[in-house]
Amino acid sequence: MILILTVMLLLYLGSMTWILIGMMKHPYFQPKGSKPKIKFSLIIPFRNEADNLPRLLTSLRKLNYPTSDFEILFVNDASEDASQEIILAELADSEISFQLFQNERYSNSPKKDAISLAIKKAEYDWIVTTDADCRVPRIWMHYLSEFIDKNKPKMVCGPVLFETDATLLQQFQFWDGLSLQAATIAGFGWNKPVLNNAANLAFKKNVFFEVNGFEGNNHLASGDDVFLMEKFKKFYPNRVHYLKNSEAAVTTQPVDSLKKLVMQRIRWASKTSKNKNIGTRLLGGIVFLGNIGFIIAFICCFLYPMEAQFFAFFLLMKLTADTLVLTMTTCFFKKSMLSPFLFPCNFSYPFVVVWVFLNSWNGSYEWKGRNFRK
Repeated sequence: MILILTVMLLLYLGSMTWILIGMMKHPYFQPKGSKPKIKFSLIIPFRNEADNLPRLLTSLRKLNYPTSDFEILFVNDASEDASQEIILAELADSEISFQLFQNERYSNSPKKDAISLAIKKAEYDWIVTTDADCRVPRIWMHYLSEFIDKNKPKMVCGPVLFETDATLLQQFQFWDGLSLQAATIAGFGWNKPVLNNAANLAFKKNVFFEVNGFEGNNHLASGDDVFLMEKFKKFYPNRVHYLKNSEAAVTTQPVDSLKKLVMQRIRWASKTSKNKNIGTRLLGGIVFLGNIGFIIAFICCFLYPMEAQFFAFFLLMKLTADTLVLTMTTCFFKKSMLSPFLFPCNFSYPFVVVWVFLNSWNGSYEWKGRNFRK
């Protein structure tokens, strides 16, 4: 047992070192304040988001970007609340150009269907996507425009941050989100992207059609971000970039119940298991083993008191490695590590990961009032 746990720990520490070095390798983008040069079509699918849309719409109205240089395409995915009415009322007196479409389902992924529909209707060459439960920063499109003009990418992946309050559930999602951002930045730092997030994503419309859009993975309800990135990477290996600047971060709302949290994680796991990127699968596998090892070491502290010192060392080393990664990520996002929830979240994380893994074996999950099969 000790030998197995030692191997698990070394692999895990190696993966955390890979993340730390990758984050340091990736250059920070510092804009120079040049004038807008890119026109954007912003796509926002939504379903039953009446509670979240007012925050998003307020942030959209505050965008510091010429209204003549962007449009917004909302796609209603069979909402059963007042989402449509909220959009129309909020933007009625705005100078922002927007359209509202009804989703046309043809696959097992409503969101991919909605995005595909909007792209066909989009006027401009650059597509940007975000989610209805997000808020965007005022300078968002300025940063995207300058980054695109400077680097000439085909796809730009941006930072995403969970909003949080002083509850354990929201704090857990905040720290978990930071760990995902760390892996995202590190992958780009090594020029081997493993993750991205559709809540802050921009790409060329013509390349979307060139790679046949979501064809080949639209049987999966999730993965509108990662699978599309993999396609772009295959066609343009060095033209998929990450905009590393915390001021360009989109903030997203955490879920409000433990059940929704588990369902969300199962939904994410469904796309990870189908990802053919060896790097993504390897990193995910090592991290999962590290979390399994954490649980085993914790239990063994009580079962084998004579070797408790080793098992406690395993726990300490994993928690230390996690804290180092989170420290670097919080520095990037200009957040504080001084939280009483940090240790409880780090300690409980392996148990949540394993619980999600076990619950994902039945191949189904519920999301936004619908049942999906993996």
